[in-house]
Amino acid sequence: MNFPRTHRTLGRGDCDPSAYEPSRVGGVQSGVYQGTPHAAHHVRKTSAVMNRLPFMGGLVALVVVLTSCVTHEQPSSLPSTVERPTFTSTVLSVTDGDTLTVLVNGTREKVRLTGIDCPESDQSFGRQATQLATQLALEKTVTVTDLGRDRYRRMLGVVVLPDGRILNQELVR
Repeated sequence: MNFPRTHRTLGRGDCDPSAYEPSRVGGVQSGVYQGTPHAAHHVRKTSAVMNRLPFMGGLVALVVVLTSCVTHEQPSSLPSTVERPTFTSTVLSVTDGDTLTVLVNGTREKVRLTGIDCPESDQSFGRQATQLATQLALEKTVTVTDLGRDRYRRMLGVVVLPDGRILNQELVR
């Protein structure tokens, strides 16, 4: 840094440690040596960023935990549908972006789309997800591959639209 000639940059041995007066301004630890020009202010290494390191470490840990939960809940690809029960049905209603109601052997059955997790209707983009699922599948004849049940006893499934597209994949495009 270039200072006017009236000032000079101080070296390590130029200041008397007993003349040092610490101060804290704006979250930054600093101090002034008495009898030196304003250019001699020394900023210590403990800045506002370093004071936030424990918070940022906790934030990183939280993101890692949440990411592992989402990854565990949502497989990166759809499960194999080989040798799984498959049936054709009409979509009676769309509950939200990832849940449909179909007719199976004269009984209404909720189908939860596997491999995706759309926002709920009252969350951001939830209404759009529901509208897209409605537009693509409502009152259409679809092919459903039954992949078991979730903890709410809903059928987990892969839904193939009449044109051959997979609804589960269309919703995450």
